[in-house]
Amino acid sequence: MPQRLLTVRPTSLHISLPEDLRARMDLHLWSGLEQRVPKGAYQRLIVSLLREYFKSLDRSAKNV
Repeated sequence: MPQRLLTVRPTSLHISLPEDLRARMDLHLWSGLEQRVPKGAYQRLIVSLLREYFKSLDRSAKNV
């Protein structure tokens, strides 16, 4: 089955995070079953947090 085409293509972003935040994120995303952070878990978390952040900015801009 061919992969579906994405209308908004992903791009790479390389960032550095403070150790304490990275450790907490690792613990939050850790899978006991896989004994590691599952593939794509960082991306899903960061994308969902950014979408929520921008949604809240849009809501506050409408209330001004």
